[in-house]
Amino acid sequence: MGGACCTQDQRPVLRIFLKRGEDLPAEDDNGESDAYVVFHYGDINRSRFETKRSDVITTKGGHCTWDEVFEFPFGSLNSTQILELQLDDRDILKPDDISGGCRIYYGKHPQNPKNTDKAETNDHQQGNEDAKYFLPLEWNVEEHHVIQLTDENDLESGKIHLSITLVNPLLGMPIEESSTQGEE
Repeated sequence: MGGACCTQDQRPVLRIFLKRGEDLPAEDDNGESDAYVVFHYGDINRSRFETKRSDVITTKGGHCTWDEVFEFPFGSLNSTQILELQLDDRDILKPDDISGGCRIYYGKHPQNPKNTDKAETNDHQQGNEDAKYFLPLEWNVEEHHVIQLTDENDLESGKIHLSITLVNPLLGMPIEESSTQGEE
């Protein structure tokens, strides 16, 4: 995974390497799915979100490979950052289907005050049926995750394989980037 390590002003970034989908639902009548992932990332306290979308991959059998990298400017460690993943199915003659989703939280959250808990909970008490994950904050460490998606009925709707790295240029480069550090 090459590429820039941070924003132009050297602020940290959240780097997501979207690898593949597994057991994705077939949303089309022909047994296929035209799957894509929408990422919404931002700071809950400031209600600022940025959205990015993967390429559409046609799949039959529920498995597909994206191999795409997305970067978002990382917010403050003193607030709650949220990454929402939404799996959609592209349709031509009607609005796209939402197949499933989940939420990943970073930073300070009432249920994860020290930014270290790796917990998986459901958010039923707040009326949100999405799976919710808290991930620890570790700078410049690539973490591999298999995220279980759920639909609006709280049923499993596939898994997304991805890697997430909080890249902080002030603390050194991730291992993949270190070989290019002095070549400028």
